[in-house]
Amino acid sequence: MKPSGGCATVKRSCKTGNLMPDNKMHINSRFAVGILVTAVVLVAPSCDHRSAAPIAQVGEREILLRDFEAMLLATTAGNVPDLVRSRLLDQYLEREILLQEARDRGIRVEDADLHRAMARDGRSAEDTGYLEKLRAALMVEALLRSVLAQSAEITAAEEERFFQAHPEMFHQPESLVLRQILLDDGKSAAALRGQLVAEPGRFVEAAQRHSNSPDGGSPRAYALEDLPREVVVALRIVKPGEISPVVEVPPGFLIFLLEERREQRSISLDEARPAIQARLLESRGTGVRIQLLAELRRKLDVKLYEDNLPFRYIEEEPA
Repeated sequence: MKPSGGCATVKRSCKTGNLMPDNKMHINSRFAVGILVTAVVLVAPSCDHRSAAPIAQVGEREILLRDFEAMLLATTAGNVPDLVRSRLLDQYLEREILLQEARDRGIRVEDADLHRAMARDGRSAEDTGYLEKLRAALMVEALLRSVLAQSAEITAAEEERFFQAHPEMFHQPESLVLRQILLDDGKSAAALRGQLVAEPGRFVEAAQRHSNSPDGGSPRAYALEDLPREVVVALRIVKPGEISPVVEVPPGFLIFLLEERREQRSISLDEARPAIQARLLESRGTGVRIQLLAELRRKLDVKLYEDNLPFRYIEEEPA
């Protein structure tokens, strides 16, 4: 994850929460597959009093350590150095600053836009945690589009030039929408698969109860070309709604429920316009974003409680 253009500069403060004196992240040795080809190390949850400690204040909202740790769990692969965690914290606070401003301005996300983004990601409304994160991300995106559009209007000709210059960005490859269960033991996986073949409707329940993968059995879209060969072979004759054979792929044994097969297709210019506008505005809007964040930090009086962080916060050096 690349740090964004204007990392949050915040006031440093002291607000302790009786934290343990070590600065090490506790890492669980079990690997889970969030996206099939990317192993994610699970961060062990902090003890209750520690995870409830505030690490920052953005306006009237306290940011708790457990909130930030949940984001780390979802976005990092392994134990990352303090410098990287510091930049990720900057980004996390920036998102909260912008989200509060979007709410203050009454920015809303239409259900049609939300469902379109969910379909693009191959996700369903039953994943409520993902749904709320997606809604917040779209609100922030709408805020930035609004602010940037005031200083940098995008023309239809510019959109078409970008579309013609980057055809690879607007090609949807052949893909599969899958739910998965990850287990350590092959015999256990075979036994569970036998149950699910008889009752495929219990797949999500079984994933939430037994799977080592943090996705809880939520559906995800995967390009066929990105899947391991063993998975592609195992799914070759599986039909939508059916359970796959057990597939051994490091770090364990996988069972899939095939939700949908999607043919490759080219995305039209009209479909691509929102993404093109976002890219063009992003490319010219770094300065506008930095200025907006500086104004909002002053407005919200953002504070960082470094004593409550389980790592050494390293402030970003001026560019």
